[in-house]
Amino acid sequence: MNAKGHSHKLRALVTVVAAIVLSGCAASGPLVEPVVGTSPRDARIALELAARSGPVSGRVEGLPDGPDTATTEQAILAVMGDAVEALSVGFTTTAPADGAPILVVTLGALPGANPCLTPPAFGEPTLVAAAFCANDQPIGAVFGTAEGEDDAARTRLYRRLARTLFPNLYAERYGIGYGLESLGLPTGGAETF
Repeated sequence: MNAKGHSHKLRALVTVVAAIVLSGCAASGPLVEPVVGTSPRDARIALELAARSGPVSGRVEGLPDGPDTATTEQAILAVMGDAVEALSVGFTTTAPADGAPILVVTLGALPGANPCLTPPAFGEPTLVAAAFCANDQPIGAVFGTAEGEDDAARTRLYRRLARTLFPNLYAERYGIGYGLESLGLPTGGAETF
């Protein structure tokens, strides 16, 4: 086979690999958006400071009352703590000290409501808010919609909420990126859990 034949095969292979990679990057995932007027960057910095003293307080609103409520709350907070990139953080259901920040996750969140306060009512269970709050005001807040009602869809949503609310600031701090982000490729839907 001549050099031209190898060139065409190589080009075809590169095209196929690029299509596979890009289709994985564009895969669907839970939709998560920051709340206007809040700063996920500032939430990350506040979380880093709070985590230096040990576990950070968290609570989950909107869980149905029942014997498994406390276990479910702890499981959600554990998933979110594990999803925070480049920081070892644990969330606890212990109430925060006065003025200390707290992660508030609201299942059935109502758009436009303060995500740091317990809402008077809850909306669609697939709409979830996560906010890192100080003195009942959000430092950073995000809303997300689960892809479905099953546990796997909810776990993907909790992970995406944590990663959006507490973004990894490595590239900003050190001027270099890593992985697909450093190449300028989208990474939003490529997560596998």
